[in-house]
Amino acid sequence: MLLALLFANSEGNILVERFNGVPSEERLHWRSFLVKLGAENLKGVKNDELLVACHKSVYIVYTVLGDVSIFVVGKDEYDELALAEAIFVITSAVRDVCGKPPTERVFLDKYGKICLCLDEIVWKGLLENTDKDRIKRLVRLKPPNENVRSCSYTVSIRTSCSSPRLTRDQISLSFGDAYGNQVYAPRIDDPSSRTFERCSVDTFQIYGPCTYQICYFYLYRSGYDGWKPESVQDFLQGYVGIHSSGFRDFLLKPELLRAIVDSGFEHPSEVQHECIPQAILGMDVICQAKSGMGKTAVFVLSTLQQIEPVAGQICHEFQRFSTYLPDIKVSVFYGGVNVKSHKDILKNECPHIVVGTPGRVLALARDKDLGLKNVRHFMLDECDKMLESLDMRRDVQEIFKMTPHDKQVMMFSATLSNEIRPVCKKFMQDPMEIYVDDEAKLTLHGLVQHYIKLSELEKNHKLNDLLDALDFNQVVIFVKSVNRAAELNKLLAECNFPSICIHSGMSQEERLTRYKSFKEGHKRILVATDLVGKGGFIREKFVVGQFEKNILFRIYFCKIKNKITLCT
Repeated sequence: MLLALLFANSEGNILVERFNGVPSEERLHWRSFLVKLGAENLKGVKNDELLVACHKSVYIVYTVLGDVSIFVVGKDEYDELALAEAIFVITSAVRDVCGKPPTERVFLDKYGKICLCLDEIVWKGLLENTDKDRIKRLVRLKPPNENVRSCSYTVSIRTSCSSPRLTRDQISLSFGDAYGNQVYAPRIDDPSSRTFERCSVDTFQIYGPCTYQICYFYLYRSGYDGWKPESVQDFLQGYVGIHSSGFRDFLLKPELLRAIVDSGFEHPSEVQHECIPQAILGMDVICQAKSGMGKTAVFVLSTLQQIEPVAGQICHEFQRFSTYLPDIKVSVFYGGVNVKSHKDILKNECPHIVVGTPGRVLALARDKDLGLKNVRHFMLDECDKMLESLDMRRDVQEIFKMTPHDKQVMMFSATLSNEIRPVCKKFMQDPMEIYVDDEAKLTLHGLVQHYIKLSELEKNHKLNDLLDALDFNQVVIFVKSVNRAAELNKLLAECNFPSICIHSGMSQEERLTRYKSFKEGHKRILVATDLVGKGGFIREKFVVGQFEKNILFRIYFCKIKNKITLCT
């Protein structure tokens, strides 16, 4: 019996794993044991040179292929010789996909196709272990296609003339992985009971995602020993691609998928599609993409997917997506709030996820109230702003040094200059880099932008005209300085516009109170410095005015910036 197949990188991180018949409570032991075994014995080993071990009456054959280590575990009929044959088939399949012994980057780039090959190989190895009342068929939707991850397809079930009549109640259909675990229960058109006639064909249209373009199709029957596997055929009709991959294709926890649906998300954005699969694997990530493309959701979902349960907007995102993970505790810490209250939270609530500004996080860490020795995920949102400021960079570096070496690091920003990218990479180990540099992609769909060139003397008059003429829910007007914000707010109030002002000259408590008043609709116009661009998030449709140099109006989405996220 084939028990396990694992791929690991040179750092001992698991890249791919397949278990068969191994209880979940024993899998952690096998992961740790195999990684330790490889670390002790695989140094200097050549590609395809096989090593053999025995542990607890099971056999282990392992080797190196490029930058990855491969471990195959079996027992009974899968002795050393059988496992050696199996690992040869596996390494040959990986070579075929990658074209050569893969580097870790090539392996991850070809991850989907490699998993497809592995599932076919392992499934074939388990083909003999079919239950008496279960008929298992491999459904190949079409050759692997990296662009289409969901589909509709038709399975026709044909019974032989010698088979007795079977009703729908006596047959159920499900889709699962290579080991019989159900991936999803398909929706079948015309659910009313029908009879399978002799020599008849019964066709159902089945909809659902199929990761890596492969799934296993199981038929269950009750009674009637005369209906045997060889008397059933299945085939495909009319493969139709529907859309790019859904969140289900990332194999997220069911609790996360429920929270995603509750949040109103249907399909991942381009950034999420590129980043989430690699982030879930624990890979370091640098990502630059426009605000509103879902960067925050990347590290929130990938962290919640990996976290084991034993500031501002980012905290809200964690709380939103962890709705069905009640054991996950999230806390946010930032300056301007009594530090004692934050220390009490750390002492009494012991959060799994901490979101905060660098200064406050560092202060709590220096005072030993926030322990960082068990941090597993380290994220910077709007990393360019934090690393461009030397003072803030020093804070980030000091926090970073307090955390373990073997952690995942992810950094995100709407703008990431060529100068700051090397600085980001110094915090990471061979990161995956996603840069949306195309100007068309940097502008969100549905965004309406207008540019008006005006002299300094014309601005106030034109702004009044626009506020009178435009139909809006709320307006945010950005200015460069604290003085300019106060002056413009006073001018708007004199013209009887419902205006409020926020800038760095106010205390944190006053800023939050004013922002809450604006968000709740008590004021329709907000005059602010870039401080609000770093700290607010408003979902309603509204207008933004850039009051310096030009006036820019658009649908505006603003997120909390300059936050560090630490997850234990």
